[in-house]
Amino acid sequence: MALHLNLLHEEILEQRQRQRDPLKIGILVLASCGALLFLYYAWNAYQTLEIKSRLNRVEAEWKKLEPQVTQAQKRSAELTNIIDTTRVLDDYIDTRFFWGPFLEKLSRCVPPMPK
Repeated sequence: MALHLNLLHEEILEQRQRQRDPLKIGILVLASCGALLFLYYAWNAYQTLEIKSRLNRVEAEWKKLEPQVTQAQKRSAELTNIIDTTRVLDDYIDTRFFWGPFLEKLSRCVPPMPK
């Protein structure tokens, strides 16, 4: 078997040490965590902007519909007042005293006038 001499073993060891350098690995891990945090922040910012735009759309629709809603509420109040007034009048009509039958009975009790 032949003897193999590695004259570059110090350079190879130095290259491997550079590849496994803890500071380099730490910086890569820190940079990847920073990138993930930036992506998370960007995603939250995008969602916030989307929610704000939806809110603005809904507020614009509400501004268009608000006069109709207030008009409908006023009309509803008017109709409720009309219904209440009608109920009061119906109750008054239902509980009124009919004088016709009473006066008929009374007229039968009075003797007829002579001719």
